[in-house]
Amino acid sequence: MKREEKHVVKNKNFLAVLGRIFLFGFLVVLFAGSASAAPQVDIKELTAKVEAGDGEAQLKLGACYYQGRGIPKDYEKAVYWWKKSAEGGVPAAQYFLGACYARGNGIEKDEKKAVELYQRAAEAGFALAQFDLAMAYKSGLGGIPKCPEKAFYWTERSASQGCARAELYLGVCYTEGRGTPVDYAAAMKWYRKAADQGDTDAQICIGYQYLRGNGVDKDAEKAEEYFLSAAKNGNSAGINEFAECYLNGEFVKQDRVHAVELFRQAAENGFPEAQYRLGICYALGVGIKKDTVAAQKWLDLATANGFVPPDSDSP
Repeated sequence: MKREEKHVVKNKNFLAVLGRIFLFGFLVVLFAGSASAAPQVDIKELTAKVEAGDGEAQLKLGACYYQGRGIPKDYEKAVYWWKKSAEGGVPAAQYFLGACYARGNGIEKDEKKAVELYQRAAEAGFALAQFDLAMAYKSGLGGIPKCPEKAFYWTERSASQGCARAELYLGVCYTEGRGTPVDYAAAMKWYRKAADQGDTDAQICIGYQYLRGNGVDKDAEKAEEYFLSAAKNGNSAGINEFAECYLNGEFVKQDRVHAVELFRQAAENGFPEAQYRLGICYALGVGIKKDTVAAQKWLDLATANGFVPPDSDSP
């Protein structure tokens, strides 16, 4: 497993988190608003459309119940209306209902049923369902046989519609040779597409490509630019990994002083592993003057933020 795949899975809990991101994001889009400033919903008007059998209105009413928008949050009622809408052939409702089955929200958890619904919505062209179906083939969700080729196929279908997380994972597939031959130029193309949509994981993956010279000329300074850009947008995982490179002389000339500088940036941004690494550097005097007080401060902070260190570790 290369750094790109390790990063995507380890640092973002990829399979568990993506669906929640998509579900919330698309529910916001349904009402043409943002999470912080969405327009009010006329529940009375929406209910009248629902009673007239309007499938799109059923979809939106389910979303209102799921989010608690204009009415009290109620997952079971959200599921009820999404079922109605899904039965009427609305792909988005099929996808949301599948997501509820996958998580056990408002209904008994049933991953097999979730995959069936993702399949229906995916075949109807719904991009988010296509990507979740790809992840089902990757992980074997609901007992479905794992199949890298089918995971790649559905990821590509989703990415072609502009789904940023699918674009990111398609880059990983081309980098790792998952369901398709390795193609670094294609990987870079898809990482850039995702990064252009603000995906910080994609920025980090581009950084890794520059470190190796995969699909681009090897350029450590360019790599650092992408890692720093991701960190400025709240994702310090790349800076932490880059610090490890300088610490160990991997891909770059060993420079433990610069490694400590990078660990500090990530640590001050609240990244627990970087806080731990910085504490160890202080404790051992690696790349910085030994300081047991500072070491304990950073180690305690890392622990408080949930970092569990390896059994034995040192820079």
